[in-house]
Amino acid sequence: MDNKLHIIKRPNVRKDEKYRTVTVRLKTETIEQLDRIAKETYRSRTGLINLMIRYGLENCEIIDE
Repeated sequence: MDNKLHIIKRPNVRKDEKYRTVTVRLKTETIEQLDRIAKETYRSRTGLINLMIRYGLENCEIIDE
């Protein structure tokens, strides 16, 4: 199974969703990678970050040591 996050170009924007603003500190390299992917997939950086966080949350598994 491929564990990569597959990003479809030109997303369907849902205007009915509610959002809250948060602030995070990211390394410059991370922002540059996000911007490259955002440009290539015609997404905003914010939309891309939301997509990646949702993917991480949906695929997160908490295990005991």
